[in-house]
Amino acid sequence: MAPGENRADEKTGMLAWSHQDDSQNEGVPWGPFRSPVYLTLGGIRISMEEKGSNYIYRREGGGETVDKVILAETGILRFSPVEPLPRPPGLSAHLLIDFAWSVVMEPRAERSIYVLFPLSIAAIIENRRKEDNLLDLFSLNKSKYTLYGNVREGLICRYWQSEIYESIPPANPFELGILQIEIKNSTAKWVEINKAVFSAYGMKIYFSPNLVTLNAVMKIAGDQTAETTFIDKPIQAGMHEAWCQFIPKPLTQQGRTIMGEGY
Repeated sequence: MAPGENRADEKTGMLAWSHQDDSQNEGVPWGPFRSPVYLTLGGIRISMEEKGSNYIYRREGGGETVDKVILAETGILRFSPVEPLPRPPGLSAHLLIDFAWSVVMEPRAERSIYVLFPLSIAAIIENRRKEDNLLDLFSLNKSKYTLYGNVREGLICRYWQSEIYESIPPANPFELGILQIEIKNSTAKWVEINKAVFSAYGMKIYFSPNLVTLNAVMKIAGDQTAETTFIDKPIQAGMHEAWCQFIPKPLTQQGRTIMGEGY
């Protein structure tokens, strides 16, 4: 349950939501929801109904149908944006953002940019003890992968291309997140940056009804070398920490990626 939520906030019934880029947009209804509930979120139809002493969960849309029987005395359903990578991370544990425009940066400079990144959405079931369990995982985005580095030692990465923004751009928070990257050029040379690679371990996603964010630092260390890490801090006040699907590595490695094959 996100901070500040209580049982009085639980909803039931039918709800249809679609993203609108205007001030009247009420934002994503992340939940919590108590059965029976029927939702249409960005073209994805989700329902949870009681059947005897159990619950039936169904998700339809995007050419896929998922049905699950939930054996639980009490079920509370909610949603959370999560790391945009497969679970378990057998195929890839890295995200590569390909900049649609090259970023050229002067020596010894620090500047922040904003890019978009794809989201996965977790459907989470909560029992009477308020213990969480991942019920379902889906995305409105098609997955594409690429290789960073050489064939033998390179990283297979989830691929995404994004424009570069000077401020927080509008985006559907059920589909896309906003990644703020503080770029630090520690070299004495001008550099040209075309991409950034991030580890799933250490991703600190924060969300609100209208915004999903990540906060990161990219340090340019040499002609072909950079380092990316995440900051455990939302880019706006009042945001909630998202449910995390990956177990963090030790603190010395958490969220740290060395880009040794260029940027």
